[in-house]
Amino acid sequence: MTIERFMVDGQLTPVSHYCHSVRAGNLVWVSGVVGMRADGSIPVDTVAQFDIAMDAMDACLREAGGKPEHVVKVQVFMTDISERAAI
Repeated sequence: MTIERFMVDGQLTPVSHYCHSVRAGNLVWVSGVVGMRADGSIPVDTVAQFDIAMDAMDACLREAGGKPEHVVKVQVFMTDISERAAI
């Protein structure tokens, strides 16, 4: 099986040794997507952070040939669980 790694233009550069997305066969993994703008700033609003992260995930998926409607699982880490309902 061929494994392809993708770095997506316009996304934050990973601070470690990983890429934005990986495709193995017909499966795609996306890693390290955060709610941070390309300039490094972080919106105060949780929903804005979530929207940025989802846009980044969409770009990473599409670069690897995937689509959001094919996503099986998303793992979300939050610093304030009381805002969970907002996203």
